[in-house]
Amino acid sequence: MRIKSFFAKSVDEAMTQARAQLGADAMLLNTRKTPPQDGQPGGYEVVFGTIDEEPPAAPALAAKPNQAPVAKELPPPLPAAKPQDQMADDLQRLQAQMEEIRGLILRSSRNQPTVGRTVPELVDVYARLIAAEVDAVLARDIVDRLEASIATDAFFERATPGRPNTANRWKALQCDPARIETFVKSEMERRVGVDPKLGSVVALVGPTGAGKTTSLVKLATSLPEAASGTRVRLLTVDTSRPSGYLQLQSLAEPFGIACEPVHSIQRLPELIANRKAGERLMVDTPGYAGDDGKTAETTARLLTQCPGIDVHLVVPGYIRANDLRRCIQRYEMFRPEKILVTKLDETEALGPVFSEAARAELRLSFLTHGPVIPRDIRAASIEDFIAMVLDRPKALAQSVA
Repeated sequence: MRIKSFFAKSVDEAMTQARAQLGADAMLLNTRKTPPQDGQPGGYEVVFGTIDEEPPAAPALAAKPNQAPVAKELPPPLPAAKPQDQMADDLQRLQAQMEEIRGLILRSSRNQPTVGRTVPELVDVYARLIAAEVDAVLARDIVDRLEASIATDAFFERATPGRPNTANRWKALQCDPARIETFVKSEMERRVGVDPKLGSVVALVGPTGAGKTTSLVKLATSLPEAASGTRVRLLTVDTSRPSGYLQLQSLAEPFGIACEPVHSIQRLPELIANRKAGERLMVDTPGYAGDDGKTAETTARLLTQCPGIDVHLVVPGYIRANDLRRCIQRYEMFRPEKILVTKLDETEALGPVFSEAARAELRLSFLTHGPVIPRDIRAASIEDFIAMVLDRPKALAQSVA
């Protein structure tokens, strides 16, 4: 397969160049927006591929009557057999090449929605979704629904003297940025809900290193109860390692927040049921993996026995889509309804979180973007997702404000 990139001010212009050079059979493999450089405005890069066909073999010449037979050249000796390790390496490289080609072809079939859009602005929306690492199938469905919504809105809008027919109204609507933004916001809200409210009992679950303990203290110190003197108590069931409780205690102690280790997981429902009136309980849990399956099942069973418990799945923002999907499946036993994303200062792509949250029907609760307690945490907003497909600096500034 021969692969070539084309750069232009718009996706359509770059695709026109590619078709002119590579022919109509060339496949679109990828699309991305390029940033401004050296004072020049940004543009788009489209990657096309063509499959080089081998020339047909020359036909064999028939022998003429009474012609002396021609001595055939013996084939070269076969090469010596490769060692088994080398054969395994060659096979692994071949499999990697085949997987790469398969991915390019699959991406090509998914990127076809950029061609022939009746609303040109949606080409840019699709490119931004892909650049933000939103699942390609989900991105296609979003753009399809956006186009259908805009078309429906154009058709049913009441006619005016300046726009006497549906076609004219369509042309007037397709280049309205404010209207595009309205449709994008509505579609994003439909896919993933936002719910930063906290219950009276909050539990954070998730993989090791995701930032559960720090996030728990950030949430606790940001609560009105912590400032007004009403008690906020932290519980940790991460007692298999001494550092678990010590870390939580060292983070919470400067803020006057009480911590308590739960040495027997069987006591957890009792502690939650017997909490004082108006007391907020927040439960920290360890990461579960490998041989911790039975322990995780026990903890999940006891937590889900507590009525009204607010369970958040904590994941780092830089996690890959496949890893996040497996993580959601692994912690499904805890029945989380929300997802809390940490370490946004280490990534700019919220696409995997958006894609997998939409797939698992999880709501977004909070975002953390640094180690400082309690400053580096904020309630999530739909603008965080809108920033993926519209003016990112503008949308992010609105969400922080």
